[in-house]
Amino acid sequence: MRTFIKITFIIMLFSVVSACKKDKLNTTSLTGKWKLTERSYSTGGPMVTEKVSGNQYVHFKADGKFESDHITGYVSYKITDGGKVDLYKTDGTIFTYAYGFDDNKLFMSPRTAICVEGCSTGYAKLSDR
Repeated sequence: MRTFIKITFIIMLFSVVSACKKDKLNTTSLTGKWKLTERSYSTGGPMVTEKVSGNQYVHFKADGKFESDHITGYVSYKITDGGKVDLYKTDGTIFTYAYGFDDNKLFMSPRTAICVEGCSTGYAKLSDR
């Protein structure tokens, strides 16, 4: 009877520990929902990085749809060669970002003349979907 109680206790303990373990997010895949955490820019001098508070996000859905509350008007995306992603508006307008991953974050930098000195946004992953 003692052996049965010990085995039951071990099984229950393993179940509790397994249930408490968090699933690790895939932070090397663009697909998923990302929270804006920082902005970096330069006005001709060294790069300045500022932390961002609030709940701004970008959401790259597995079906190619795109949502964001601060990159507005774009409804879909396509990953292109060389670490770039094209965002599309319904009227066919395309805006390209370079993207990469570092320290479990997504970094996006617009590919336009606006950021000659350099600029980017950093995001922490909220979900893989």
